[in-house]
Amino acid sequence: MRARHRTINSKTFRRRMPQEEAPQLSQLGLLKPWLDERLLEVLARTGGITAHISLVDPVSDRLMLVHAVGQHAEVYETLRGPCGQGVTKRAADKKRSIRIPNAQDSKEWKAAMAEAIDRRDTAYAALLKSFHSEVAVTLHDLNGRIIGVVNVHHPDRDGLIRSVDTIRNAFKDAAGAITKAIPHVVAVESAEWLVEMDSAIRRIRQGLGTSTSLWELIVREAARLSRADFTALWMHHPCSNELQLAAFARLHGSQNPYASIRVPTTDGIKGAALKGQAAIYGDFTRPDCKWKPCVAGLRCSYVIPIVAENGHNLGVLCFNSYQTGDFPANLCKALNSFGELCSLLISRRVAEIEARVARECQRSFQEAEDNPRLFQRTVEKARRLLPAKGVSLFMINESGEALALAATTGLARDFDSDLVYRIDEKGLTPWVAKNGSALRIKNSGNKQELKRIDRGLCWNGKVREIHSRAGERQPFLAVPVRDHMGRLLGVLRASDKLNHSEFFEEDTIAMLQIARSLANEMERPKATLASLASAIEQNWAEPQLCVDLILRRCGIVAEADAGSIFILEGEVLKSYSFFGDLIIPKEALMQTTKGQGVTAMCARTRCIQVVTDVHAPEWQAIYAPCFKDIRSEVAVPILFLGELSGVINLESKKADHFTQEVQDRVKALAGVAAAYIVHRNMAETNQAFFKQHKLLDAAEVTYKDELFRPLELPPECKIAGHVIHKPCGSAVGGDFYDSIRIDDCTAGFVLIDGKGHGIPGMMHMLPLASAFRTHSRDSRSTEHVLGKILTAAKEMHVMGTAVYFIITKVDGGWRLSGSCAAHPQLIIVPAKGGHKLFPRLELANLGQIGFVDESQMGADRADLFDGDLVIAFSDGIYEGSRLTQRAVELALLGELAPVLSAEPSEIAAAIEQWAIREAGGTLSDDATIIVLRVGRPPK
Repeated sequence: MRARHRTINSKTFRRRMPQEEAPQLSQLGLLKPWLDERLLEVLARTGGITAHISLVDPVSDRLMLVHAVGQHAEVYETLRGPCGQGVTKRAADKKRSIRIPNAQDSKEWKAAMAEAIDRRDTAYAALLKSFHSEVAVTLHDLNGRIIGVVNVHHPDRDGLIRSVDTIRNAFKDAAGAITKAIPHVVAVESAEWLVEMDSAIRRIRQGLGTSTSLWELIVREAARLSRADFTALWMHHPCSNELQLAAFARLHGSQNPYASIRVPTTDGIKGAALKGQAAIYGDFTRPDCKWKPCVAGLRCSYVIPIVAENGHNLGVLCFNSYQTGDFPANLCKALNSFGELCSLLISRRVAEIEARVARECQRSFQEAEDNPRLFQRTVEKARRLLPAKGVSLFMINESGEALALAATTGLARDFDSDLVYRIDEKGLTPWVAKNGSALRIKNSGNKQELKRIDRGLCWNGKVREIHSRAGERQPFLAVPVRDHMGRLLGVLRASDKLNHSEFFEEDTIAMLQIARSLANEMERPKATLASLASAIEQNWAEPQLCVDLILRRCGIVAEADAGSIFILEGEVLKSYSFFGDLIIPKEALMQTTKGQGVTAMCARTRCIQVVTDVHAPEWQAIYAPCFKDIRSEVAVPILFLGELSGVINLESKKADHFTQEVQDRVKALAGVAAAYIVHRNMAETNQAFFKQHKLLDAAEVTYKDELFRPLELPPECKIAGHVIHKPCGSAVGGDFYDSIRIDDCTAGFVLIDGKGHGIPGMMHMLPLASAFRTHSRDSRSTEHVLGKILTAAKEMHVMGTAVYFIITKVDGGWRLSGSCAAHPQLIIVPAKGGHKLFPRLELANLGQIGFVDESQMGADRADLFDGDLVIAFSDGIYEGSRLTQRAVELALLGELAPVLSAEPSEIAAAIEQWAIREAGGTLSDDATIIVLRVGRPPK
């Protein structure tokens, strides 16, 4: 804020604030105008051109600027650097006033001015050149402690010879008032900082829909809040041990440095903050500081770690200053709060990008039949998502020595024809393969930028692999493709965005997710749930063959040399299948396990047991050798909703072979095994159900009697209802409905749709149905019960949708509460007319259960009155229609208009007929309809 000059006469100068007015100075709004008057009086009496006052912060014990007047006062209002430095700091340290008669002739002063001009903007440089003498006068309280420093600048040499006494007289009787005002100044500035931080977060969220990335928005606001000389955000990706610059901002404006700047995560202040997940302040001027500045001239840095909601390291936010003590304790606390909010924003943004890209890749890969098509679909999807002018995929050969072109699209077709790169040669693609790290370059045609990463990236400053026309910018992005064991499969790379801009952090995250999706899809025929479920479906009637399939897949995933699978029968474990070189009789292995060995320990504890070395003394009494030359072993429990069904035991001839990644993969397959074992037990108790292809009618009757029950409608609820359940082309399917009588006036209703239909759909549906029947009688919260269903879906690695709602009879009507997980909303048709959807869309989880890592949902509430209808249905009702889901809802209401006053059975039949007609005569998916009416139908 520019100070206003006014004429001050001697009467004004001689006026003193009475002592009884001192408490009023505790208000910041009255303190600054009074200081403005005093400082202007000092300028009038001394002939100075600029005056400012710095007070001592009692919390951080650091001088902070409170007010400035005169020429260039606005520079002091915007720059924190001059305050608490130079003459001001020297006067405070020596506890006495200091006068510099000829500042421009002092060598020390010239050096300080040159450094300031180099580090600050032109306005500050002009300020330093505008005066030739300076005086700093210390202010003391009644106890002799320093409470502040007043600085005055004069345009002439020796212009402030007698000014010390003048300044002291001006502030002589203000010590008590200033002492009382300082705590409030600090508190108000803290409150103002909170308001600024709230505004910064609001501006970040508002900018998410623009072309500016979240990372740039965060750094921009961080620089504005901290006023550090430069602020940088460094991101860490799991595939590398380096931090790469994501965004950069300089306080007084500067070009962003190259996007390819990288630093290791193992050392330095950034690495220490990342590893310890704690903020670190580094004062590089202190001799005992163990960190070195990353840029010459830095004096202090403050580094805040960016940690995801799941605890994973995402990166660090760095504030750097060329002045010592620029980050006092109160500012660090405020920046910590800002960093936590930024961590939340970045974590959710990363999860959002990864989920979106994973969905896009899954949709693209569903039609892939072989590797060539899979690779081509990958590069086409990457080109559309980034978007880039050219994308290429290089896969490693069998010997692991070279990368050969597997697929290419866009502009890359003109450059990447039949390219082969040796892993040990120079170049960008081999560098990514050797280092296993994502590589993002702002301009790969710039030799200096390439040298920032590695001198072995190019030949004589030329790169032969960039998809770009002559004279264009050449941004480049490449990521490694790795399997679940961390082995290199290939390199996916892109260059030149269509809008001629560089690649940003969002592009790196999206590219890494595309690479992960590709690796998972390449492994799908060996280890994914879909392929294993398909194999089990084809051999459903042969339990021994299905168990062999499960164990074989586990062995492939874990690269095990031997293994066996045990199934719980009653209270004992029995081996059903094995592979490997036995050193004991087969009959001995197939006998019942009686509580000894690693397998029995796993069954007893229901936890994974890992033996890193069977020769270790602690395992000698526990490990019982069954296979030849075994060094390590893992036993994984087969659990179904927490209940033990069996144990998978895998063994290797290598010590410490079963890493955490291997354990996670085997645990996922153990979930498939648990689902099959539970279903097989059901098959043994109900043979007619599993002979559906021969005895379809009997199987359908048994299926419906066993799994589906009539709606439980307490008479006191006064609810009438009807259900139509139609599996698609089979006696079994993925749809499930149920009702539960909670009390005499309350009933709960659930509708679940497992992914797929037929036996695969049933395998997705049964764990969710079991979870509902287990937990629905223990809770009246729809969120809680649906959360238990989601937990079962994640544990069993199944996918689907679900809606659960409760109707309670209350005085004057009924109360409806419900929660939804990606399921079609309920349609409520009031008797008085109109309709509404329930629950509200913002309270519904929009991701399939079992697919997303975290499912957010809420419980909605609505009031029902006499004659109101509640209609629930699965997506099989509109799968065959060309209409959107919203259009389907409107079309259904139009179809039901003539029968809305009829019985629920007639209304459900009308919905079924509409769906069959829209689908062309045959439903293409499992369909379920629930129609409920509260009270009596309208007349």
